[in-house]
Amino acid sequence: MEIGVFHGGNAVSMLRNLKIKKLYLVDPYLEYDSYKESSAKWSYNQIVYDKIYETTKKRMRKYGDKVKLIRESSSNVVIDDKFDLIYLDGNYSEVINDFEKFFPMLNKHNGIIGGYAFTPSHLQLVRDVLKIVEIYDLEVYLGGGYNEWWLSF
Repeated sequence: MEIGVFHGGNAVSMLRNLKIKKLYLVDPYLEYDSYKESSAKWSYNQIVYDKIYETTKKRMRKYGDKVKLIRESSSNVVIDDKFDLIYLDGNYSEVINDFEKFFPMLNKHNGIIGGYAFTPSHLQLVRDVLKIVEIYDLEVYLGGGYNEWWLSF
């Protein structure tokens, strides 16, 4: 499962490089006030987000039933499944809520949960990930050229 899909580049990479039976992709494709305030890079208007969603939907069609693109916020989405991988790259101010909601759905035997943007420019996300680590007695691993973080159980 991936929370925060945008154009679907990460999803395509996972589909090409991992043995995935089913990939849930969750993104509301909504204009957020917090994006406007924090970064001009993500401050698109709703018309642009609607176009990005349509483009991503077309991009995912070739994967057929392997992909379920859900246009919904992570807080409202209802999924009844277990996951080997949960990648949190949605609204960074929701990382604790996303973790608490989706962690019970993670396959605890070999599941991986992680995300993106573990950088000083996203200090609240860093604090939230470290809070999760402390509360759940986990270890955090940093890696990849994209400031990725992964939690170990």
